[in-house]
Amino acid sequence: MLSRASVAFVVALTPIGGGLAGCGPAVTHTSATITFASPQTPDLSSRGAAAVRLRVQDASVSLTRSGVMIDPRGYLLTTFSSVGIQAARARGGRPGTLYGGGDEVRVEIFDGPYSSAPVEHVGRVVRGDLRLNLALVRITAGPDGPLPPDARFAAVEPPTDATLAWGGFGWAIGASPAVPSLTAFHANTTAGIQNSSGQIAGFLVNMVEPTLDGAGYYDADGQLVGVYMNGFVRPTSRIPVAWREALAAGPLDDRVIDGITTLEPG
Repeated sequence: MLSRASVAFVVALTPIGGGLAGCGPAVTHTSATITFASPQTPDLSSRGAAAVRLRVQDASVSLTRSGVMIDPRGYLLTTFSSVGIQAARARGGRPGTLYGGGDEVRVEIFDGPYSSAPVEHVGRVVRGDLRLNLALVRITAGPDGPLPPDARFAAVEPPTDATLAWGGFGWAIGASPAVPSLTAFHANTTAGIQNSSGQIAGFLVNMVEPTLDGAGYYDADGQLVGVYMNGFVRPTSRIPVAWREALAAGPLDDRVIDGITTLEPG
């Protein structure tokens, strides 16, 4: 079990005014207490088995990013910007365009947190949402050919009710091209962002690591609570309900990209 600790910062202000001539009555400011969770690291080794490295390449770009397996049948969650054009770029390209057509995503799976020889698989983008910057990739082939129907992978189920808190600590687990094994970076949330509906759209965190885009983000209890997006965390509660329902209904062979119709032509 992870022991939870906290550090409290207390500010107590003394009364001012003091009944001096010409001054009003004394004003007392109430003491304020701000509590932050301590950055103690939970046992993340089992979570590392669900972390993957992603590689995409076409004529315009070559990227190394991260992802997290959320279904043992071979479905992983990442950012849309890891597999396609999420917003207009200086180099051109229409938002919603998938790198390499979205059918040749290289998925490297590690057999442990210290493994430096991941096994490469091939994945296909089956769901995407430009506004949420999320994508769902299905592994379609292994190193020896097409993926058998009964193939299973280590996965972490994303809860629908996971919450982050301002000042709380968390860890992103992913892989970068400069490090042969998995990496885990801890950060704390510094701000919460609400959308127009009053929902928490995500949290800013004090860590910027582009290659960990798409990595699973875990709280102090080791629970998957979001997807890391280069300084921002999208909570798992924001994963589209339609994606969850489609996964529960059976294998996904079609492709649906949401958010394209809301963009200006061209």
